[in-house]
Amino acid sequence: MKRFFKDVTTTADAGGFSIALDGKSVRTPSGAALALPTQALADAVAREWDAAGETITPAQLPLTQLCNTAIDRTQADMAAVIEAISAYIETDLLCYRADAPASLVEAQQTQWDPPLVWLKEACAIALTTTTDLLGHSQDSGARTALETILAD
Repeated sequence: MKRFFKDVTTTADAGGFSIALDGKSVRTPSGAALALPTQALADAVAREWDAAGETITPAQLPLTQLCNTAIDRTQADMAAVIEAISAYIETDLLCYRADAPASLVEAQQTQWDPPLVWLKEACAIALTTTTDLLGHSQDSGARTALETILAD
């Protein structure tokens, strides 16, 4: 698409933060307002629009695409999205570890422990790890806690 605007701005409103092109609010492909939850995200989306050249391609707007998807596809059936995401708590790769060789064990600890530590500290969700390939159950409260956080 050919660039049709000169100015990109962000504004705060009741729905969050929005992006305007020459004063006209950006909308999602389904026509919903592109209302973003934080100023930082709105600024990042505005920067990608502002950086677009004379011919704009979807590849130049990855954050916009991600936000459009979140608004158009997930908000319509948030309960199903939360259920689908929380179902992974039992099978997330971060929780399944090798017990050998030592270099792989160390690499998994180095790369995979930090997200689990963050989840425990920031969200009070403690997931356990295993080397058992036959299946592993997490604490029943972990999934409930995750679903509550996702719903918020």
